[in-house]
Amino acid sequence: MAKREDFFVGMDLGSSKICVTVGKENEEGTLDIIGVGISTLSGVSKGTVKEIEDTVSGISEAIEIAER
Repeated sequence: MAKREDFFVGMDLGSSKICVTVGKENEEGTLDIIGVGISTLSGVSKGTVKEIEDTVSGISEAIEIAER
């Protein structure tokens, strides 16, 4: 059976961009950043989601970039 790997994901959703960071615990017990994704965001205004489709699209793009 394959060993389970735990990943840590942080997301910052702003009014104009979204940032996603992916980390993984190393052997020393500290966190290595293994992926970062940044995308423009047009569906949020003053902390409120105005256009759900645009917001989801921006989040999906940032996650995809971080996964690469």
